[in-house]
Amino acid sequence: MAVTLTDVKDFARIETDADDTILQTMLGAAVDHVQAILGPDTSLESDRPRLIIMSLTAHWYEARTPTEGNAREVPHHITRLLNTTRTWEQQ
Repeated sequence: MAVTLTDVKDFARIETDADDTILQTMLGAAVDHVQAILGPDTSLESDRPRLIIMSLTAHWYEARTPTEGNAREVPHHITRLLNTTRTWEQQ
């Protein structure tokens, strides 16, 4: 099952519908990003890619307002999941 807007909102604990358009855009960008790293033939239906997509979308949503510090950097757990999934998928 592909990641849906409802999945992302549940994951990120977002209760309002006010930002659905931007969330949907971020979700699409997260899918594109994950496919670019893992490869276009990688299934996004399994738990790991789904978790990466939801985590990345939630991160981008939470860090959409520029702040000081590392807000623009992808959190380590997302990078780690991407790297280990890429290695796992290539075997």
